[in-house]
Amino acid sequence: MKFAIVDVIKSGDKKDFNGGFGTSFDIGGGFFLKILKFLRNSNEFFPITLYGIYIALLKNQGHEVYYAKNRVPDNMDVIIMHVSLVRNKEELDILKKIRRTQSSFVMLIGPAAFHCSKKFEGLYDLIVHGDLEPHIREISSIDDLPRGISDFNVEHDLDSLPLPDWGLFDISKFSQFPLLKRKPTAPVLANRGCVFKCNYCPYVVNGSSNRRRSVLHVIKEIKYLKNCGFKSILFRDPTFTLNKKWIEEFCNAIIAENIEIEFACETRTDCLTEDLVKKMFEAGLRAVKVGVESFDHRSIEKHSRIAPKKETQETIINYCESLGIRVAAFYILGLDSDTANSMQTTIDYSLYLGSSYANFNICTPLPGTKFYDEVKDKIFDHNLNHYDNFTPVFYTKCSTPKEIKYFQQKAFSKFYFRPSLIMKRMKDFF
Repeated sequence: MKFAIVDVIKSGDKKDFNGGFGTSFDIGGGFFLKILKFLRNSNEFFPITLYGIYIALLKNQGHEVYYAKNRVPDNMDVIIMHVSLVRNKEELDILKKIRRTQSSFVMLIGPAAFHCSKKFEGLYDLIVHGDLEPHIREISSIDDLPRGISDFNVEHDLDSLPLPDWGLFDISKFSQFPLLKRKPTAPVLANRGCVFKCNYCPYVVNGSSNRRRSVLHVIKEIKYLKNCGFKSILFRDPTFTLNKKWIEEFCNAIIAENIEIEFACETRTDCLTEDLVKKMFEAGLRAVKVGVESFDHRSIEKHSRIAPKKETQETIINYCESLGIRVAAFYILGLDSDTANSMQTTIDYSLYLGSSYANFNICTPLPGTKFYDEVKDKIFDHNLNHYDNFTPVFYTKCSTPKEIKYFQQKAFSKFYFRPSLIMKRMKDFF
């Protein structure tokens, strides 16, 4: 059979981020923020992390696989589309065109497909929620595919999955520069699921059980990716260092086999120690993403966020930076209880922490999260394209949408356009 993965994407879109709901960097603002937007959007890209595995599985089953970007492919038996929030309008337009011009079986994947299924009524044959791989392994003909909405949460051996096939993509464009300086950068998922319960977090809607691949299987993939030409790895795990024993075994294997690879990961500061960071640096860790969220821990604890102690947070960030590990700290502005004063305090705290990079998201209620259910009556903007972490879409108790957007733009300006940081970052680009 002929399969096509159809992607609807614009420059700057990061559809794999935000738990698969997608995000962009549509920050707005004046001249300097436009420069920041250009630098980020032109230097960060890779597709959905699991595309490579889906393609490999389909080829192993004997199917022909194609990749179509922003267009409707002709004469396909099955079309697979990972739909998002940030490109909802454009994806709907493509799906309507598919229905008008094709007789293909349409399969929608991703959390937005499941939690916003009413948006796609009449435009799909199957929505898959959960892991797609077991479905793929059972396909020999169209008749093998169920119809409707399939909440598929079957446990399966992640080590049994094939190594990803990125042959349909121009891997030279895969980049997370300047977070990782060596390009191209491959996305890798070593474990799935998040055990934490932050009620605004997109990872929660994808399941709370944590399933991990073996160190041996991940090492095998890294060697394979190096042979394909990749020079660095971005681990897409929600909390990469959740299992410290696994991390130590992984780092020891990298070091023992003398695998020269740079990598970055996302984790929590309280899931790191100085000894572990040192071992990871020796193995090739060069960047780490951590969630700081807000200076006011009481505001995020209302959202079931277990905040790392500030002392732990500051110690780990400072230690990483001292070793040469670039830290990207994530902050949230516009929480339901945020005031002008609390947002300014969070901005000041970001400057005090002094991480290499920072991202300031506007709190966004994502469909499927408990937070969405809590504030759905306060939502004033129902255009899903605006659910990009850069647009206020609901009324908060203490701040206006205009104030929240102002503080987000102020945060990026204050953080990135300090003379000392500009000189330091210019070395990355030149």
